[in-house]
Amino acid sequence: MVVKVSTIPNNSRLVTISDRRSHQAAQAQLRTLLSHDALTGLPNGRGFVECLAAAAPVGARRLVLLLDVDRFRRVNAEVGVEIANRLLTEVAGRLRSLPDLQCVARVGADTFGLLWTVADLADANVRVQQAQSVFDAPFATAGLTLPLSARVGGLVSASGDVEVLSRGAGRALAHAPPRGVALFEEDFVPLPTVGSLKLEGELREALARGELRVFYQPQVSLVSGALLGAEALVRWQHPTRGLLAPAQFLPVAQAAGLMPAIDAVVLAAASDQWLAWGAPGRLAVNVCSAWLSSDALLDQIDAALARGLPGPALEIEMTEETLAAPWSAIRARFDALHARGVTTAIDDFGVGFSSLSRLRRLRPTRLKIDRAFVTGLPDDADDLAIADLVVGLGARLGIEVLAEGIERQAQLDALRSLGCVSGQGYLFGRPEPAEVFTRRLPPKA
Repeated sequence: MVVKVSTIPNNSRLVTISDRRSHQAAQAQLRTLLSHDALTGLPNGRGFVECLAAAAPVGARRLVLLLDVDRFRRVNAEVGVEIANRLLTEVAGRLRSLPDLQCVARVGADTFGLLWTVADLADANVRVQQAQSVFDAPFATAGLTLPLSARVGGLVSASGDVEVLSRGAGRALAHAPPRGVALFEEDFVPLPTVGSLKLEGELREALARGELRVFYQPQVSLVSGALLGAEALVRWQHPTRGLLAPAQFLPVAQAAGLMPAIDAVVLAAASDQWLAWGAPGRLAVNVCSAWLSSDALLDQIDAALARGLPGPALEIEMTEETLAAPWSAIRARFDALHARGVTTAIDDFGVGFSSLSRLRRLRPTRLKIDRAFVTGLPDDADDLAIADLVVGLGARLGIEVLAEGIERQAQLDALRSLGCVSGQGYLFGRPEPAEVFTRRLPPKA
């Protein structure tokens, strides 16, 4: 115990008695509060940084995972904050029980960080599977049973640099599809996950056997609800596993360099089908950067146009990263497409490489607001501001704007109020095979 006696201005004496042990305990409690999440009791982002900074055995490789719960904003909006918080607490509890885990933290509203020491890449893949298994069983709370899923991004590294570890895991998470995994190594090179080599072999056979299918998701006027066209999306009719969604095989295709071949299959099948339907609006077809730069793409487009497909009925869609290609090459390709009357679109606008200078000079036909900025509408002020910015940018540059991922009426109302006039999403229709989508088309005269 410490007793301190001091004189104050009126010549009285002030006696201060303090307990050094209580002060130390209070400091420890404050440190805990600053480094831990109040809801789950896990370390927070600051606490996770402290975990990453802790010394690792010399030469040891560590696996840093970031796990982001899919569509949790929607869950929050539909079931309310109280139940959503219970779900996050249960997710935290399941993660905490994973074996050999060095640290688990809640680093964002619906994002968790995990840390293991791993022997090799095979060990890292086992840990990734363990993290994913947390979502195998649905979550039950307040009388509700809710299935949840997550995308996982991870870095395997022997680095002790916290910035390298956190940046690498964050970059991997940005590449992970919903329900999927992206695993990077030291130099941020994607690594194959368990089963990917087998899947790659099956995918090569699928291309040869014609197992890929094209589905069509309607694109509509947000003003009248009229059908404006469709986006062509690939599916794989696997001989034993059934119909596979893109997230289940496209990451493997990208790593194996198979995307140009897949894009060519989709473009050929979709353009033939669109022509058979009489080109009812605009057909959007995604192409990767490698296929976009290939002369074979122009040859395939020329063949479709020669068969009677109108140029304006075809839209070549690419991601923002494509704009990072050498200027002369990307400018020549845009000029070649526009000279044929073919339209162009920048997909996932706002989440990748953004160059307003290039955008102004290339003049794509359309910008697509990424679903990440639509999900939180109308409540998320940041999403609302970004959507408003993209719509305004399009209006000023004379570029059409289409919003992706519209699932709720409130999102539609918010986009209408911003002046966005076209969109797609589950509110209007899921991707459908040709035999289903054809029912949306007006009868031929």
